[in-house]
Amino acid sequence: MKYLYVFLVLACLAVAAGCSDKHVFKPEHNLVVVQAYLYAGQPVQDVMVTSTLGLGSTDTIAPPIVDAQVQLVKDGLCYLLQPSWWKKGNYYYTGDCPECPVSELTVEEGDEFTLEVLYYDKVATATTVVPPPPAGVRITPDSLFISANSYPGTGEFSPGGFFVEDPNTAVTVNWEDDGNSMYYVTLEHKFRYAEPIVPDYPFDQTPKFASIPFTGDNFPIGWINITHYGDYRLQVYRLNREYLEMYLSRNQDSRDLNEPLTNVRNGVGIFTALNSATLYFRVEKE
Repeated sequence: MKYLYVFLVLACLAVAAGCSDKHVFKPEHNLVVVQAYLYAGQPVQDVMVTSTLGLGSTDTIAPPIVDAQVQLVKDGLCYLLQPSWWKKGNYYYTGDCPECPVSELTVEEGDEFTLEVLYYDKVATATTVVPPPPAGVRITPDSLFISANSYPGTGEFSPGGFFVEDPNTAVTVNWEDDGNSMYYVTLEHKFRYAEPIVPDYPFDQTPKFASIPFTGDNFPIGWINITHYGDYRLQVYRLNREYLEMYLSRNQDSRDLNEPLTNVRNGVGIFTALNSATLYFRVEKE
């Protein structure tokens, strides 16, 4: 194991001179769990590193690892990530890459990234490629006119912005499906606070909606998710294969104790990239 550790460290140094090991690795945990997501066109700030829970543990949250060395390799350059102050175990890129010709780290379609997590006597690695965004995304209609008296939303509101299924479709988003991809959709108001359509709406803030991953070429948005006047931002994400495989393997038969799928070598978890197309539509008073 130590030979593998030395080999991977030397390999990193070979492709990215200047990546230095600044941390002291303590033997507190012997396996890292990675949950790392790169979003095309957005800063790198969603990389979570934790340890595993022991069999029989009563804890519900895995202990975060805050003293690992976490780095992304792109085009032979190594970008060090820093532990965040707002969430233990989370790492993000601050623009610190003295050896890089451009310190800014961009995430774009077709980019290949390798994630390396150096901790204790192990180096966990994973690779992903940024997929293209969904093509031909369009929304129908792109504007709505409604009043409190004619609001057709049905069902019960629930905290967190998630709602029961609503048979009354407000808008439908379509795209060109390649038959091999999985998608998910997010919806949020452009502003945190806005005028509610129904005066006695039970929450102060505008809610957010996120679907579960699915296949297909369209997604209907129910009226129950259209709660305020103003502009809404709708995003359709294309998911990579590693995300798809992990999602499909998340539920196992109690008689089957196989480990969940992972694309992290010398660790467990997922490292993947997503790309999205963004549309806007407006809700106005009738």
